[in-house]
Amino acid sequence: MAILPLSPVTENFAPVVKDFPQAAETSPVARNKGIWLKRAAILFAGVGLLASSVTLGATAAPAPVPAPKVAIPPALDWQAEYQGQKICSSWAKPGAARLSELLEETYGAYTTYIIRSCATSGISEHEEGRAVDWMVNAAVPDQKAKADAFLEWLTAPGPNGELGAMARRMGIMYLIWDDKMWRVYRPEDGWREYSGCSKKQSGSYNTYCHRDHIHVSLTWDGANAATSFWTGVAETRGPCQSSTTERPAGAPDAPSTLMNTETGVGLDQPACRLGASSSYTSRSYDITVPVPAVENPVQRVQLQKFALNAPESLSIKSAETVTFDQGAEQGQLVDIPLRSDGKISVTVGAGYGDVILRGLGNGAGAPLAATKPARLKLKKLAADRTYVNTPVAYRGVVRRAPEGSAIKLQFRKKDKKKFKTRATVPVTGRKYLVEKGLRNPGDFDVRTVLRQGKTRVTESTQTRQLAIDPAKVTLVKPARSKSGKRVKLCGAVAGAPAEAQLRVLHRPPSGQWRARKTVPATNGDYCIGIKVKRPGVSRIKIDLIGGKKSPWGESVKRKYRLRQ
Repeated sequence: MAILPLSPVTENFAPVVKDFPQAAETSPVARNKGIWLKRAAILFAGVGLLASSVTLGATAAPAPVPAPKVAIPPALDWQAEYQGQKICSSWAKPGAARLSELLEETYGAYTTYIIRSCATSGISEHEEGRAVDWMVNAAVPDQKAKADAFLEWLTAPGPNGELGAMARRMGIMYLIWDDKMWRVYRPEDGWREYSGCSKKQSGSYNTYCHRDHIHVSLTWDGANAATSFWTGVAETRGPCQSSTTERPAGAPDAPSTLMNTETGVGLDQPACRLGASSSYTSRSYDITVPVPAVENPVQRVQLQKFALNAPESLSIKSAETVTFDQGAEQGQLVDIPLRSDGKISVTVGAGYGDVILRGLGNGAGAPLAATKPARLKLKKLAADRTYVNTPVAYRGVVRRAPEGSAIKLQFRKKDKKKFKTRATVPVTGRKYLVEKGLRNPGDFDVRTVLRQGKTRVTESTQTRQLAIDPAKVTLVKPARSKSGKRVKLCGAVAGAPAEAQLRVLHRPPSGQWRARKTVPATNGDYCIGIKVKRPGVSRIKIDLIGGKKSPWGESVKRKYRLRQ
């Protein structure tokens, strides 16, 4: 068995910890205060003994532990392996979000972090949305007591002595806290030193050594809240081991089961799930079929089921590779060009999944183009930042789209779980274009989905990120003018909705702000003229307002001088 690293996580940010008490003072004044307190304790010892004979000293109540909201079954979830970060999927997975809520319900409101930009370095599972940083501090006794109670509850043996039973039920992969690390895939090691932190006692290492927070990395089952702590049903199936089997090619009227993870057919082992390779575990699922004596032989395969718990794809490789994205249409047919030895390899990109493949015969490869799955690609956005209500063009390529299908443009805000459709266009060729702007600011994931009626065929192979800023109005400093003359006010507007208006507000010397003029707003440059009669230093600003005079944004305030 490969020796796994003690520290697969590298923290590279400094979380903000609010309202935490400061460490004890070490100045001479503090030391003198400590000496005085010791003398006072001696003087009042008799009083304390007398008081203890009347009232027993209060004992701090033990810190609570989380309470499951479902009935815990007798069966225990499988002992997970190390499933290190492999992909970029930076949105909070359901299990991570529910764990964060559970910690707050049990211990009170402390900051938690889940997602992190994929541009950062290191392996932490934050970039996959399946890690939680709980910001409790080992230097604060009350917070340390809560942290220790939670971790002891997680890692304690189960009724039959299984180490870390509750961690397995919750789908936890490993924990890091206060210079130490505990791993569900090697629970017999207990808590071991993390990354040489015993020699890194400087306060600058508090975040790196996890003294100011607990890091919890989840398995893909845990990330999907698909373990017994959340569902009441234990997931007992681990990954299938590497296998090589021989299967018949089948025929349209007599299909052959090439692989079925639910029954173990084609895997030479009991029911299991296909598992992805990792840095420490290599997996190969190979099926050999007969090779017909024809030019360009192919094996026709039908995808009967594909359910993966990570946002990745299924690949079937022989002489060529065919990829099925998540959400692939069930029952989809594809011709796999065969190698001379008839070997077909099946792999998943990350996580674990159920797969059922049926063989419908083999022969010559003439109809290849017609039977390959549909593909949809969303090109890189021309700009990854824009304003609200500003139309953005989303372009891409679609191949082998079913007749009568359409492309839906979908957005998901970073703190949300679901995508929402905002625009739909019919498929009219290999290239597509959808234009859409959003009214709400924020950071969004964008994708396109190919649908035929109510059936989802496939989605774009990669989501794109888009930041949308609030509406904005600027004002250039006006030129000097004379009283009674027109003052020219110029600037620019971005992100204004159709009903928006520009409102000019003016405050004369020793006066109050007053609206002087309102005109329709259009995105781009503007110039507005007003007359001001009172000489002296005035102030002026421009508001961008909605139909009910609600402000969308305002310019900076400008000063200008009017001569008599």
